[in-house]
Amino acid sequence: MSFNPRVPGALLAAAIPVFDVTGTAVAALSVAAPRREFNSREAHASLQATRMTAQRILRETVAAD
Repeated sequence: MSFNPRVPGALLAAAIPVFDVTGTAVAALSVAAPRREFNSREAHASLQATRMTAQRILRETVAAD
């Protein structure tokens, strides 16, 4: 996650890579929200949901082959 506290209204953002079956990163998923509306608990939950989505994409891609 990253943010710039010197910028008013700055965003908090996180990105998770999506890997193929060989372990190569082929895409990325990201979540972003205004810093003032995104506390650490929400940030952690969003990051976890994004991570689970990336894993689901991998499973569904493998199943489709």
